[in-house]
Amino acid sequence: MRGMKFICGNCIQDAYLRSILQGKDRTCSYCRAVGPCHDLEKLGDACLDVLASFYEETHNTMAVVHFNRSPEGKDLQDTLQHLKVVADAALGDLVAETLRQWQDAQRDSPDEWEEEDDPWFKFNAVRVYRADHLWRQMERSLHREARFLNRKALDILDRMFADLHTSATSDGGPVIVMAGPGHPISRLIRARVFQTDEALDDALAHPARNLGTPPVGASQAGRMNAKGQAAFYGATSERVAIAEVRPPVGSWVVTAPFVLAREMRLLDLSALAEVRMDPTQSLFDPESILRAERRDFLRALARRMVRPVMPDHQDRDYIVTQVVADYLAGLGPEAIDGIVYSSVQVRRTEAEQGVNVVLFHHASGVYGAGQPYRADVHLWEYEDEGPGMWLDPRIRLKDLAPLEALRWSVGQAEGEAGESGFKPSLRLDVHGLDVHEVRQVHIETYPSRVDVAGTAEWAADGD
Repeated sequence: MRGMKFICGNCIQDAYLRSILQGKDRTCSYCRAVGPCHDLEKLGDACLDVLASFYEETHNTMAVVHFNRSPEGKDLQDTLQHLKVVADAALGDLVAETLRQWQDAQRDSPDEWEEEDDPWFKFNAVRVYRADHLWRQMERSLHREARFLNRKALDILDRMFADLHTSATSDGGPVIVMAGPGHPISRLIRARVFQTDEALDDALAHPARNLGTPPVGASQAGRMNAKGQAAFYGATSERVAIAEVRPPVGSWVVTAPFVLAREMRLLDLSALAEVRMDPTQSLFDPESILRAERRDFLRALARRMVRPVMPDHQDRDYIVTQVVADYLAGLGPEAIDGIVYSSVQVRRTEAEQGVNVVLFHHASGVYGAGQPYRADVHLWEYEDEGPGMWLDPRIRLKDLAPLEALRWSVGQAEGEAGESGFKPSLRLDVHGLDVHEVRQVHIETYPSRVDVAGTAEWAADGD
């Protein structure tokens, strides 16, 4: 029978394990102090749980088994030493006890293993499978049960976004960034595509209304908004804004700059993908597993909210991201005004020069969008006594007193709510409007040659 080993709180280095020590008064097998002690078997069991939750085994990979390469990571002793579970005097016994339990688990496993196997482990806190399970669970519920008032989806989002405003990236940066006056993001470019002179003429006749946020009830479903729900989609650079609307050759794209009139809180998806766990939290604390699941769910969310969606699948694939956007916009005093995310329509080097920003309905109002006025639009200039013509867009206000014209240029009065009931948050810079003629569209592909079997037989048939 194995000799029982006991360990006291003074010989346990992990703060969490020490805090839950509730053993009987015994003599510690290592420092000989008398007091509450744990059976070392319980510590071995706790170590096995941490290894299963936060580490992956590397001694049984194809590279090691078939190509005789050295396993990644550390052996069991170095792994437990790195975890700083117990004092050095007890480390050897803890390694032996954990190895015994690990081997017992292998015997019960259907996978093949050798008794002399020396397990190696690599730290991998990513709980991808659990995060993907939560995501799929929410997707299924929204698709099959109820989109609105879906308690299952709400419970998942409540758990996953519980500490959103205090979350930080691996380098300590925030996932919530401030935008607006005095911040790096203070101006957004919105692009719209037009395929006829008439449509372009109508849009420029009232740019604050026609180039800004679509009116409530008139908007198409988007990645972050349901059909009919107002949202402002823009970018921090003109190139990204144009790429996002995917204009056909022969069309025109109008880019309109909008100034953020107030301070806003935006969720940065690229930062969300780098969110970290609290490095001071013990891996033995069950809460650390929940935090790891939450972090990996947020990383999965960041990936899924920016991945390309095929037009035929938009109605289905947009449901979850729309619900997430609604949830973030409805957090009361902690509400998020919008989301910053990278573009999938441009190369990575180009994307570094600009990002996409969507402002939720409560932050998408445009000053002056609901104000009536009359304007003449002039699109083309013609060659004197010749057939030549070129685009030369102009807007000329008419029948407006000077004070009214000034008000149109800067927007509605401060504090005036639009038709959505929210105060406007964006001002059109009417002097920054550009009309782009789309002459070429660059498509970048990654070809994969089709491997066709039986080509010799085909050739014979052809003969």
